[in-house]
Amino acid sequence: MPESLKSLAQETARQLSGIERRAYERYPSEAEATCHPVVARDAVPFPSRVKDVSTGGIALVLSRRFEPGTLLAIEVTDPSGDDSRNFLAQVVRVTPHGEGSWLAGCAFTAELSDEELRMLRAEQAASIETERRAWVRESCNFPTLCHSGSREPQRSWCVQVIDLSPGGVAFLTPRPVEKGTELSIVLPATEEQPARLVLARVAHQQPQANGHWLVGCEFTHPIAKPEKPRLTPAAERLVAKLKGRNRGTHPA
Repeated sequence: MPESLKSLAQETARQLSGIERRAYERYPSEAEATCHPVVARDAVPFPSRVKDVSTGGIALVLSRRFEPGTLLAIEVTDPSGDDSRNFLAQVVRVTPHGEGSWLAGCAFTAELSDEELRMLRAEQAASIETERRAWVRESCNFPTLCHSGSREPQRSWCVQVIDLSPGGVAFLTPRPVEKGTELSIVLPATEEQPARLVLARVAHQQPQANGHWLVGCEFTHPIAKPEKPRLTPAAERLVAKLKGRNRGTHPA
């Protein structure tokens, strides 16, 4: 074992000893990761899955057991697959986790930044899909207004909302909208809420037999439990106007 790596592991153990990591708030996660002992620099990384994470530590589900005190180099890919980060963490405890798996609780050598924690937290990517699908979706059928990145009239168009939940919305549109596009969507007034503009990001789209597209969006911030909406007279007039526009122009 190289002396420099051995010294790093020993120094890390001293720094982490006596720190009560359970004081940190834990967040569930479904991020994919690989890890290997720092002292085995040429080792093949072991695949693992992040079970939960806090600013002070991480819990990994592994197919092999690492002894407490082992210093791990961990590479985590966020559930969207768009980013990856490298961390150092020391194994604090190991327990069996189902058949042939182990749950390793690890303490980071340095606390995570807010950005790093957001990347790993469940609601940031993969688990947000699970969480939001657990919300009750309200089937509906009403027209509303949508625009992408600009207040210019030609950037706005009419869509037909077919379901709504606190986490997102699905609508039919005469034009495709690229995944990841940020949209502003008008939610009509309800008995308890005035009409409001919400921000959303396109999560997926699917062509339909009638030439339209079914688009699913995730709200940037969850909304209150949706109720049956109603368009104001002014909104109804604007929807009628937009329906008559040329629908062949893709939103920017």
